[in-house]
Amino acid sequence: MAGRRRALGHRTWSDVVILAILLIFAAIIILPFINAITISFISQQEYIQNRLTMIPKAPTLSAYKNILDQGWLGLGYQNSAVISGLGWIYLLTITVITAYAITRSFPGRRVFLVYLLIPMFFSGGLVPAYLQIRNLGLINSYGAVLLPTGVSAYYILIMSSFFRSIHVSLEESARLDGASEARILLSIILPLSKAILATISLFVIVGFWNEWFSPMLYLQRAKMMPLQVYLRNIVDTSKAKLDRSVVAQAEQIYPEAVRMAAVMVTMLPIMAVYPFLQKYFVKGVMIGAVKG
Repeated sequence: MAGRRRALGHRTWSDVVILAILLIFAAIIILPFINAITISFISQQEYIQNRLTMIPKAPTLSAYKNILDQGWLGLGYQNSAVISGLGWIYLLTITVITAYAITRSFPGRRVFLVYLLIPMFFSGGLVPAYLQIRNLGLINSYGAVLLPTGVSAYYILIMSSFFRSIHVSLEESARLDGASEARILLSIILPLSKAILATISLFVIVGFWNEWFSPMLYLQRAKMMPLQVYLRNIVDTSKAKLDRSVVAQAEQIYPEAVRMAAVMVTMLPIMAVYPFLQKYFVKGVMIGAVKG
Protein backbone atom coordinates (compact mmCIF):
# COMPACT_ATOMS: atom_id res chain seq x y z
CA MET A 1 0.00 0.00 0.00
CA ALA A 2 1.28 3.42 -0.99
CA GLY A 3 2.39 5.53 1.96
CA ARG A 4 2.74 2.58 4.29
CA ARG A 5 6.02 2.55 6.19
CA ARG A 6 8.10 -0.58 5.86
CA ALA A 7 8.43 -2.03 9.35
CA LEU A 8 10.51 -4.70 11.01
CA GLY A 9 8.02 -6.18 13.45
CA HIS A 10 6.82 -3.14 15.38
CA ARG A 11 9.89 -1.04 14.41
CA THR A 12 10.37 1.10 11.32
CA TRP A 13 13.59 1.41 9.33
CA SER A 14 14.17 4.85 10.84
CA ASP A 15 13.99 3.30 14.33
CA VAL A 16 16.61 0.74 13.34
CA VAL A 17 18.96 3.42 11.96
CA ILE A 18 18.57 5.59 15.07
CA LEU A 19 19.15 2.58 17.33
CA ALA A 20 22.30 1.64 15.38
CA ILE A 21 23.65 5.20 15.69
CA LEU A 22 22.94 5.21 19.45
CA LEU A 23 24.70 1.85 19.84
CA ILE A 24 27.76 3.21 18.05
CA PHE A 25 27.87 6.25 20.35
CA ALA A 26 27.38 3.97 23.38
CA ALA A 27 30.32 1.82 22.27
CA ILE A 28 32.48 4.93 21.80
CA ILE A 29 31.76 5.85 25.44
CA ILE A 30 31.79 2.41 27.07
CA LEU A 31 34.78 0.74 25.40
CA PRO A 32 37.38 3.32 26.56
CA PHE A 33 35.92 3.06 30.07
CA ILE A 34 36.31 -0.74 30.07
CA ASN A 35 39.83 -0.33 28.70
CA ALA A 36 40.70 2.07 31.54
CA ILE A 37 39.45 -0.45 34.12
CA THR A 38 41.47 -3.21 32.46
CA ILE A 39 44.66 -1.14 32.38
CA SER A 40 44.42 -0.59 36.14
CA PHE A 41 44.52 -4.37 36.66
CA ILE A 42 47.15 -5.58 34.16
CA SER A 43 50.93 -5.79 34.37
CA GLN A 44 53.31 -3.62 32.40
CA GLN A 45 54.29 -6.47 30.11
CA GLU A 46 50.68 -7.18 29.18
CA TYR A 47 50.06 -3.46 28.65
CA ILE A 48 53.01 -3.22 26.24
CA GLN A 49 51.77 -6.22 24.27
CA ASN A 50 48.25 -4.83 23.78
CA ARG A 51 47.21 -1.39 25.01
CA LEU A 52 43.63 -1.87 23.81
CA THR A 53 42.95 -5.07 25.73
CA MET A 54 39.54 -5.43 27.36
CA ILE A 55 40.05 -8.56 29.46
CA PRO A 56 43.14 -8.91 31.71
CA LYS A 57 44.91 -12.25 31.33
CA ALA A 58 46.69 -12.08 34.69
CA PRO A 59 44.96 -9.47 36.88
CA THR A 60 47.05 -7.72 39.53
CA LEU A 61 46.18 -5.23 42.30
CA SER A 62 49.64 -3.70 42.38
CA ALA A 63 48.48 -0.30 41.12
CA TYR A 64 45.73 -0.09 43.75
CA LYS A 65 48.14 -1.17 46.49
CA ASN A 66 50.52 1.55 45.35
CA ILE A 67 47.76 4.17 45.74
CA LEU A 68 46.82 2.90 49.20
CA ASP A 69 50.45 2.97 50.29
CA GLN A 70 50.70 6.65 49.40
CA GLY A 71 48.23 7.48 52.20
CA TRP A 72 46.20 10.18 50.44
CA LEU A 73 43.10 8.16 49.56
CA GLY A 74 41.29 8.27 52.92
CA LEU A 75 42.01 11.96 53.49
CA GLY A 76 41.01 12.81 49.92
CA TYR A 77 37.69 10.98 50.28
CA GLN A 78 37.02 12.75 53.56
CA ASN A 79 37.73 16.22 52.19
CA SER A 80 35.73 15.62 49.00
CA ALA A 81 32.80 14.30 51.03
CA VAL A 82 32.84 17.39 53.26
CA ILE A 83 33.02 19.79 50.30
CA SER A 84 30.34 17.93 48.33
CA GLY A 85 28.00 17.59 51.32
CA LEU A 86 28.27 21.19 52.50
CA GLY A 87 28.13 22.48 48.93
CA TRP A 88 25.02 20.43 48.20
CA ILE A 89 23.19 21.72 51.29
CA TYR A 90 24.31 25.30 50.70
CA LEU A 91 23.53 25.51 46.98
CA LEU A 92 20.28 23.57 47.13
CA THR A 93 18.95 25.68 50.02
CA ILE A 94 19.65 28.94 48.19
CA THR A 95 18.26 27.52 44.94
CA VAL A 96 14.98 26.37 46.51
CA ILE A 97 14.38 29.59 48.45
CA THR A 98 15.27 31.85 45.51
CA ALA A 99 13.29 29.80 42.98
CA TYR A 100 10.22 29.87 45.18
CA ALA A 101 10.59 33.62 45.76
CA ILE A 102 10.77 34.57 42.07
CA THR A 103 7.56 32.64 41.36
CA ARG A 104 5.80 35.18 43.59
CA SER A 105 5.09 38.84 42.91
CA PHE A 106 7.08 41.37 44.92
CA PRO A 107 8.36 44.92 44.33
CA GLY A 108 11.50 44.94 42.17
CA ARG A 109 11.03 41.38 40.92
CA ARG A 110 12.01 42.20 37.34
CA VAL A 111 15.14 44.04 38.47
CA PHE A 112 16.08 41.08 40.64
CA LEU A 113 15.65 38.66 37.72
CA VAL A 114 17.91 40.78 35.50
CA TYR A 115 20.49 40.96 38.30
CA LEU A 116 20.25 37.17 38.66
CA LEU A 117 20.76 36.55 34.94
CA ILE A 118 23.81 38.80 34.48
CA PRO A 119 26.34 36.24 35.90
CA MET A 120 25.10 33.69 33.33
CA PHE A 121 26.57 35.85 30.55
CA PHE A 122 29.33 37.88 32.22
CA SER A 123 32.02 36.91 34.72
CA GLY A 124 34.07 39.17 36.95
CA GLY A 125 37.24 37.26 36.02
CA LEU A 126 39.68 35.04 37.87
CA VAL A 127 41.96 37.74 39.31
CA PRO A 128 39.15 39.86 40.86
CA ALA A 129 37.58 36.70 42.29
CA TYR A 130 40.87 35.63 43.89
CA LEU A 131 41.49 39.10 45.32
CA GLN A 132 37.97 39.18 46.76
CA ILE A 133 38.42 35.78 48.39
CA ARG A 134 41.78 36.85 49.81
CA ASN A 135 40.39 40.15 51.15
CA LEU A 136 37.61 38.24 52.89
CA GLY A 137 40.23 36.07 54.61
CA LEU A 138 38.88 32.85 53.11
CA ILE A 139 42.16 31.46 51.76
CA ASN A 140 42.76 27.97 53.20
CA SER A 141 39.11 27.56 54.15
CA TYR A 142 36.31 25.61 52.51
CA GLY A 143 34.34 28.85 52.30
CA ALA A 144 36.58 29.89 49.41
CA VAL A 145 35.37 26.86 47.45
CA LEU A 146 31.72 26.94 48.53
CA LEU A 147 30.66 30.59 48.73
CA PRO A 148 31.33 31.63 45.09
CA THR A 149 29.28 28.68 43.81
CA GLY A 150 26.27 29.11 46.11
CA VAL A 151 24.10 30.90 43.56
CA SER A 152 23.43 29.18 40.24
CA ALA A 153 21.02 31.08 38.00
CA TYR A 154 20.70 28.01 35.78
CA TYR A 155 19.44 25.76 38.60
CA ILE A 156 17.23 28.54 39.98
CA LEU A 157 15.47 29.02 36.65
CA ILE A 158 14.94 25.28 36.19
CA MET A 159 13.49 24.88 39.67
CA SER A 160 11.30 27.97 39.41
CA SER A 161 9.92 26.63 36.13
CA PHE A 162 9.01 23.40 37.89
CA PHE A 163 7.43 25.24 40.82
CA ARG A 164 5.19 27.13 38.37
CA SER A 165 3.96 23.82 36.94
CA ILE A 166 2.45 22.82 40.32
CA HIS A 167 -1.26 23.55 40.30
CA VAL A 168 -2.06 26.80 42.06
CA SER A 169 -5.19 25.34 43.69
CA LEU A 170 -3.02 23.38 46.12
CA GLU A 171 -1.43 26.57 47.39
CA GLU A 172 -4.76 28.40 47.55
CA SER A 173 -6.25 25.60 49.67
CA ALA A 174 -3.30 25.77 52.03
CA ARG A 175 -3.63 29.54 52.38
CA LEU A 176 -7.33 29.20 53.19
CA ASP A 177 -6.28 26.88 56.02
CA GLY A 178 -3.93 29.57 57.30
CA ALA A 179 -0.62 28.13 56.04
CA SER A 180 2.32 30.53 55.72
CA GLU A 181 4.60 30.74 52.69
CA ALA A 182 7.25 28.71 54.51
CA ARG A 183 4.67 26.05 55.40
CA ILE A 184 3.46 25.88 51.80
CA LEU A 185 7.03 25.47 50.54
CA LEU A 186 7.99 22.77 53.04
CA SER A 187 4.73 20.80 53.16
CA ILE A 188 3.37 21.11 49.62
CA ILE A 189 5.91 22.33 47.07
CA LEU A 190 8.98 20.32 48.10
CA PRO A 191 7.21 16.92 48.50
CA LEU A 192 5.89 17.35 44.94
CA SER A 193 9.34 18.29 43.64
CA LYS A 194 11.32 15.12 44.41
CA ALA A 195 12.21 14.51 40.77
CA ILE A 196 13.69 17.94 40.09
CA LEU A 197 15.37 18.04 43.52
CA ALA A 198 17.05 14.67 42.84
CA THR A 199 18.13 15.79 39.36
CA ILE A 200 19.69 19.04 40.54
CA SER A 201 21.20 17.30 43.59
CA LEU A 202 22.97 14.80 41.35
CA PHE A 203 24.41 17.55 39.15
CA VAL A 204 25.49 19.58 42.20
CA ILE A 205 27.14 16.67 44.02
CA VAL A 206 28.97 15.54 40.88
CA GLY A 207 30.08 19.11 40.25
CA PHE A 208 31.51 19.57 43.73
CA TRP A 209 33.02 16.07 43.73
CA ASN A 210 34.85 16.71 40.45
CA GLU A 211 35.93 20.24 41.37
CA TRP A 212 39.71 20.63 41.44
CA PHE A 213 40.55 24.11 40.15
CA SER A 214 39.09 26.14 43.03
CA PRO A 215 40.61 23.91 45.74
CA MET A 216 43.96 24.02 43.96
CA LEU A 217 43.74 27.81 43.80
CA TYR A 218 42.45 28.59 47.30
CA LEU A 219 43.52 25.66 49.49
CA GLN A 220 47.24 25.58 50.19
CA ARG A 221 47.24 23.00 53.00
CA ALA A 222 47.71 19.41 51.90
CA LYS A 223 45.39 18.10 54.63
CA MET A 224 42.48 20.08 53.12
CA MET A 225 42.92 18.94 49.52
CA PRO A 226 39.98 17.02 47.96
CA LEU A 227 40.29 13.80 46.03
CA GLN A 228 40.49 15.41 42.59
CA VAL A 229 43.55 17.49 43.51
CA TYR A 230 45.31 14.35 44.73
CA LEU A 231 44.30 12.65 41.49
CA ARG A 232 45.81 15.48 39.47
CA ASN A 233 49.03 15.20 41.46
CA ILE A 234 49.07 11.45 40.86
CA VAL A 235 48.65 11.96 37.12
CA ASP A 236 51.43 14.56 37.06
CA THR A 237 53.96 12.86 39.32
CA SER A 238 53.31 9.11 39.14
CA LYS A 239 55.88 8.52 36.41
CA ALA A 240 58.68 10.29 38.27
CA LYS A 241 57.87 8.51 41.53
CA LEU A 242 57.63 5.09 39.95
CA ASP A 243 60.87 5.54 38.03
CA ARG A 244 62.66 6.06 41.36
CA SER A 245 60.98 3.10 43.05
CA VAL A 246 62.80 -0.23 43.02
CA VAL A 247 59.77 -1.94 44.55
CA ALA A 248 57.55 -0.63 41.81
CA GLN A 249 59.88 -2.02 39.18
CA ALA A 250 59.90 -5.41 40.93
CA GLU A 251 56.09 -5.51 40.96
CA GLN A 252 55.93 -4.08 37.44
CA ILE A 253 53.78 -1.09 38.45
CA TYR A 254 53.80 1.41 35.62
CA PRO A 255 52.50 5.01 35.53
CA GLU A 256 49.49 4.34 33.29
CA ALA A 257 48.15 1.66 35.65
CA VAL A 258 48.46 4.00 38.64
CA ARG A 259 46.67 6.76 36.77
CA MET A 260 43.80 4.52 35.72
CA ALA A 261 43.53 3.07 39.23
CA ALA A 262 43.37 6.61 40.66
CA VAL A 263 40.62 7.48 38.17
CA MET A 264 38.63 4.41 39.20
CA VAL A 265 38.78 5.11 42.94
CA THR A 266 37.67 8.71 42.42
CA MET A 267 34.73 7.67 40.22
CA LEU A 268 33.52 4.89 42.53
CA PRO A 269 31.27 6.97 44.88
CA ILE A 270 29.39 8.67 42.03
CA MET A 271 28.96 5.35 40.23
CA ALA A 272 27.55 3.86 43.45
CA VAL A 273 25.09 6.72 44.06
CA TYR A 274 23.75 7.19 40.52
CA PRO A 275 21.67 3.94 40.28
CA PHE A 276 19.61 5.02 43.31
CA LEU A 277 18.82 8.41 41.73
CA GLN A 278 18.44 7.26 38.14
CA LYS A 279 14.63 7.09 38.06
CA TYR A 280 14.35 10.58 39.56
CA PHE A 281 17.08 11.85 37.25
CA VAL A 282 15.33 10.64 34.08
CA LYS A 283 11.98 11.97 35.27
CA GLY A 284 13.49 15.33 36.20
CA VAL A 285 15.18 15.72 32.81
CA MET A 286 11.91 14.92 31.02
CA ILE A 287 10.03 17.42 33.18
CA GLY A 288 12.62 20.07 32.40
CA ALA A 289 12.29 19.35 28.69
CA VAL A 290 8.50 19.57 28.71
CA LYS A 291 7.84 22.26 31.31
CA GLY A 292 10.95 24.44 30.87
